Amino acid sequence: MTDVYAPPAFQFYARDFLALRDTMPPEQLVAWQSLRSLAWLAPTRGEPPCTVTADDEALARMSGLGAAKWRKLGPAIRARFRLEGDRLVDDELLVARSEMREFHDKKSRAGKAGAEKRWHAGANAPANGTDTSNTSSSAHGTADSKPIANEWPASASASASKSGAERKVLDGDPPPPAAAAGRSANGAAPPADAGAAEERKAPQIDAPLPFDAIDLIARMPDEKREDGERQLRDALSRAGARISKGRYVRAVNAEHLAWACRDVLDSPPDKAEQLARWVLLRLESSRLEWQSKAEKRAEQTTAPAIAAMLRAPVDAFEAAREWLAEHPEIGREIEAEGEAKFAGFPKTAGMLRQHSKWVDEQVVARWKAAGAPEPAAAAHGQATEGQST
Repeated sequence: MTDVYAPPAFQFYARDFLALRDTMPPEQLVAWQSLRSLAWLAPTRGEPPCTVTADDEALARMSGLGAAKWRKLGPAIRARFRLEGDRLVDDELLVARSEMREFHDKKSRAGKAGAEKRWHAGANAPANGTDTSNTSSSAHGTADSKPIANEWPASASASASKSGAERKVLDGDPPPPAAAAGRSANGAAPPADAGAAEERKAPQIDAPLPFDAIDLIARMPDEKREDGERQLRDALSRAGARISKGRYVRAVNAEHLAWACRDVLDSPPDKAEQLARWVLLRLESSRLEWQSKAEKRAEQTTAPAIAAMLRAPVDAFEAAREWLAEHPEIGREIEAEGEAKFAGFPKTAGMLRQHSKWVDEQVVARWKAAGAPEPAAAAHGQATEGQST
């Protein structure tokens, strides 16, 4: 079975990123980070963790570079992954994911052990609910403690009817023990099923429900509507809605929940009280598909914006270089000015980079000063294209 563990974020080291910025073109750096992000979320698409496909055509599309630029910049990006079969693996992300999972599991075990100790510490208390530790103190007139029963509602149904704010608990904490949930003021033990209503531990979230969800809730029996609404609201929360012990499901977005409600209403179960549960099952079976749709929609929205941001300075420089090729006398002037400006300095690698950077800046500046004219070859190509259309 595919491992679906995929935390929403991984560590980003600013110093390492800034160091890479000096060795990779901005467009290549953004494309690499885009592929790393897609690799991190691979389990949500049912793919091996921290991997992307090794197919160059797909990589060109996923990175936002396009086929032409991928042929130029792609090999250096591929070199930062490890080829394994038909997948590219990011070993650094694999290590980070393993460490995060180990930390999460450790905290989860510690939390469960603490909760078990906290809620079951009174398992050996006397059956009649009296506190024997205060007996001697009471004899001397110093006892001022109150029965523990006063800290819990008198019945399980009263606790279950509380508002979401009153019933909110930490995700992962077990409910209070059934023995304490229904303890009366005189310390009498409650019935065996008094804590059944406390088993639900998902917090109530006041998330707006789509119209289709409200319509579905209205078709449930009156005594089941509150529980159905809670389940659908939880499906829109970060904690998710509980299907069974240790099994939770979240809607990708409100649109996903609305679709699941419509789908269930088109083919409803025989019993109307099962409508909400059927919606949760439909959300679970369609989550990967909707997650993929959401990611593709986000990619289609953000990729053009990123490409537009990166395209302007690159195209301006290329246009300036082409314009300079048509005006060699200006190129000779810039070279002469550069030689005079850097005369006397040692020709180290760093100094040569500064000289090259200064020349590039001068080329673009001269091109802009000339009105940023379009190169003759490009203008002719566009004119020919216009005539042909």
